[in-house]
Amino acid sequence: MVRRGRVGASDLVWDIGAGDGALSVPLAQVASQVVAVEGDRTLAERLRARVAMLDNVSVVEQDFLTLRLPIRDFLVVANLPFAITTPVFRRLLDPRAFMVRAVLLVERGAARRFTECPSANPELIAWHTWFDIRWERNVARTSFVPPPGVDAAALVIERRRLPELRPHWVESYRAFLDHVLQDPPQPMRHALRGVFTPEQMMRALRALAVPRDAPAGTLTPRLWTLLYLIMRQHADPSKWPRAHIRRGRGRTRPSRVR
Repeated sequence: MVRRGRVGASDLVWDIGAGDGALSVPLAQVASQVVAVEGDRTLAERLRARVAMLDNVSVVEQDFLTLRLPIRDFLVVANLPFAITTPVFRRLLDPRAFMVRAVLLVERGAARRFTECPSANPELIAWHTWFDIRWERNVARTSFVPPPGVDAAALVIERRRLPELRPHWVESYRAFLDHVLQDPPQPMRHALRGVFTPEQMMRALRALAVPRDAPAGTLTPRLWTLLYLIMRQHADPSKWPRAHIRRGRGRTRPSRVR
């Protein structure tokens, strides 16, 4: 995993769910600085003892989800706790964060969901818009001590360079995706209603070579990116999907500023 992360001598690397340091110690041999995050007190104390002689390893005994992320480029090489995989991804794959690359061991079912492309899930589309997420290899449960109840997979994540799509637009982009993917099987000519005029919509779909009756859930992240940029350039800003309104059981639906 260290080799696949292409860790260099100047890199800051985070190990999330560091345990007893199975990854932190080899990372310290190649990285400038290693932050080993472990929320379990017993494991954290054991890890501190193990890395006591390594001056480039910092052990942080805290829940990762409550930590402030670095404000400089950083890498992540970690065997993630399966129970918090999705919340961890939400933090790391926010384009406003500074993560540039990661190698992560995750539960195989989660790996399958996260690498699905094309997807009709707005969150996954946004992740794939700013990051390349690829399945590296399967990892059998028997490779772990103690073995978990399910098999795992190693994912490699690389940040994409998208100068045309600014990171601080992520909330606006997600609102757009949430709006047009409310019913993924519906044709694009219906999904884009209310955002584009009929003429704008036909011009946009023609420019992208997307059939007007193509199901909304079949578009790639790149096509969604281009449609969003067309919206910003040509659609009336008052029609752009904006905030989200809670609709029972925690579900949200996009609304428009009128």
